[in-house]
Amino acid sequence: MKKIINSFLHLVRCSGKRYEVMSLMAHVDCQEEKLKEAQDDGWEICGEILLKNKSGWCGDTFLHIPMKRRI
Repeated sequence: MKKIINSFLHLVRCSGKRYEVMSLMAHVDCQEEKLKEAQDDGWEICGEILLKNKSGWCGDTFLHIPMKRRI
C-alpha cells in the first residue's frame, strides 16, 4: 500500500500537470458499473489493480483500482 501511495505522489510531483488521485474500491460483482461511473466523471486508471480477498470466500473479493483525473 505504501508503494502505491509513493507512486501517486511521484506522479503528482514530477508532472507539470496537476492530478487528483483516488483508489476506487469495488466488489467484483459490480466492478463494471462502478468503473463506468468513475470514467464518466473523468477518472482514468493510472496504475496496477490490487485484488483483495482476506477470508478466501469468493463473495468477499474486492478490487482496488488507482485512478486519476486532471484538476
